[in-house]
Amino acid sequence: MSFLYKTVSLAFFSILFVGIFAFSQENIKVDFSEVIKQNVNPGFGSANLCWLTDSDKNRPNTVQSMESAIKELGTGSLRFPYGHLADNYLWHSPPYYDVKNGLRPKVAAPSQAPFGWDWAVNEDGSFKSSMDFDEFMQLCKKLDIKPLVVINVFSFKYKGGPSYEELKTAAVEWVKYAKKKNYKVAYWQIGNEIDHHKDLLSMDAYVNLYQDFAKAMKEEDATIKVGPGILSSVDYYNTIVQKYPDLIDFTSCHQYAWKYIKSCSNYEEWKNHVNLYTPNVLPMQEAVSNSTKPNMDIVITENGVTPVGKGMGDFSNTYKALWFFEMLMNEASLPNVAYSYFWGTHSPWSGLKDSDRDLGLLFRLDDNSRKPIADGIKLVNDHILDHLVATKQTSGYIRTYASKNKASDKYNIFLMNRNDKAEKVTLQLDKLPKKTKTFKRTEFKGKFPESRKVQITKQKVVAVENNSIDIILPPLSITVLQN
Repeated sequence: MSFLYKTVSLAFFSILFVGIFAFSQENIKVDFSEVIKQNVNPGFGSANLCWLTDSDKNRPNTVQSMESAIKELGTGSLRFPYGHLADNYLWHSPPYYDVKNGLRPKVAAPSQAPFGWDWAVNEDGSFKSSMDFDEFMQLCKKLDIKPLVVINVFSFKYKGGPSYEELKTAAVEWVKYAKKKNYKVAYWQIGNEIDHHKDLLSMDAYVNLYQDFAKAMKEEDATIKVGPGILSSVDYYNTIVQKYPDLIDFTSCHQYAWKYIKSCSNYEEWKNHVNLYTPNVLPMQEAVSNSTKPNMDIVITENGVTPVGKGMGDFSNTYKALWFFEMLMNEASLPNVAYSYFWGTHSPWSGLKDSDRDLGLLFRLDDNSRKPIADGIKLVNDHILDHLVATKQTSGYIRTYASKNKASDKYNIFLMNRNDKAEKVTLQLDKLPKKTKTFKRTEFKGKFPESRKVQITKQKVVAVENNSIDIILPPLSITVLQN
């Protein structure tokens, strides 16, 4: 072999090696002494239950129970009975004092869904095999989960629905029953997306209803926490907190990805897109901070990277799981946000079969196994600690979040790589105890952006040298470092 051939060959393979293994370099500082949020709730990544599909008692799953699926997810709160359909749900049928044979929930108005869904609802409006309030509360108690209950406020406007007074009585009796049973409901949410249905109730009409319902409910049990069911309008919050400050204990909003239909219609667009993805949450946070009740909880009672069927993709896949992880961690970083509830466990709109458009779903219906977004939520719930600390959250394709516990002896770092190529990161860890020499490494990753399967693996430990870590992040991944 000639010298020239050797030289050319070596040069070729050097170029090939660099082309395959070259990485961009991101330098990211984590300051464990600067706390940006205290007392993050365990199980911050929460969920909307669907009472029509999620009953272990009446629809037992032979592969995995809902109880087991929820326990593995690690959620700290659950919303019941649902979102929009909750405004056509009555938790019990009068007479309310007669519960010897159990609760008798039913559809409030036969003119609206889910009435007419033969798989779920009988001709008299009762439910065939649903989860009732008792089963929900027993599930929450067993798993130490904080229950959030949605109170029906719209069905008196539906054809064939109850009267206003009947609906108000149902709300008060629900609180009375919970008190009698010693059920600890964390949040009583009065209505769902009330600003999205101004054709049914104007803002003034809703505010009047809110104070009427909330006052009557609190007269039954002064210890309960009540709040409005807001989609995005801070005007509703501001009006209530100014007029009736003693009748509001939390507020809410919903956060979907409608705003990003044009800018994030596919993976390549999202990969290079920079945003917090919280356009509804940030104004609500600002409104609460500037109000007379600046310590009030904000609950994001519906959340997701939907819309489905609007050109952004319809499936729970790898890059949508990464996207929702980023949204979830940005929400967790805000001072008043207590829980974020993904939409939802299953879809009743698909009946008793798995939806082929599952972007808004956590579990398969046939075996309650987790979809990719659910795996990402579990990753957060398993590893987020009490306090979030300062770091450069956005750096090129990398998203970084870090937390520590109250005792300051546990430190966890989340590193997400949006890129479909590997990325090299140097972490500078300020105020890390000198005794910390290694971090354990967990990886969450998919093979390609649209992959509907993800892998979660435990990797070798990562060494800390001079309070610094050099690490290569796989494509399309979330890496968690734990000391």
